[in-house]
Amino acid sequence: MGEGAVLNNLGKVYCRIGEPQRAMTCYEQALSIMKEVGDQAGEAAVLHNLGTIYSSIGQLDKARQLFEQALQIQREVSNRAGEAAILGNLATIYLKKDNQNMQSIYSTSQFRRTKKLDMYLRRPPTSSSWQYL
Repeated sequence: MGEGAVLNNLGKVYCRIGEPQRAMTCYEQALSIMKEVGDQAGEAAVLHNLGTIYSSIGQLDKARQLFEQALQIQREVSNRAGEAAILGNLATIYLKKDNQNMQSIYSTSQFRRTKKLDMYLRRPPTSSSWQYL
């Protein structure tokens, strides 16, 4: 087992014990080594692990970027199982982002409805005042 693999495994340990910063440090060192020695499969695994960390701390754009890099490598080395795992994580990212977008849309929609109701309540009643609701 090479130094890059050891650092990747150490990163997993730090991740499991709730120390994401230390895990990221190990993963970044492992990634550098994997690139240096030309271990594409190891590089994809580390990118995937880094993406998982960023996803867990809410940095979804960074996680997506890392997952997409890992996916490209998994496709190049024809690792279908790795590709499937990364696609699952990308789907989770898109669901989380969609949920955030939906929350934003809902908040905006609620604000507009509240504004319309406020306009209606402040307006003198007329036969057409219901159109603001």
